[in-house]
Amino acid sequence: MNDTPGIGTFYDFFSRLWASDSNNLSPKERHIKEKAKKGKKRGDKTPLGTKMTCENLLPFLAKHPIQNTHPFQLIFKLYHQQFLNI
Repeated sequence: MNDTPGIGTFYDFFSRLWASDSNNLSPKERHIKEKAKKGKKRGDKTPLGTKMTCENLLPFLAKHPIQNTHPFQLIFKLYHQQFLNI
């Protein structure tokens, strides 16, 4: 007669698809960044806080490729198959 499943059937739907032990992508506690030192004389610029440049970034990405093992991979795959590939 009525084949609609109950509300309680899908209570853990996303928790089954989320492939990670933690609930969030980033941790709750974060490290405190150092305060940037200001220039010594009037008119001096504050030095840059990051030392990573494109020269360093490209070799780093060559050694450490971006992996496709995100916690939301199954959710994105399901969304892609069901809604985008129609």
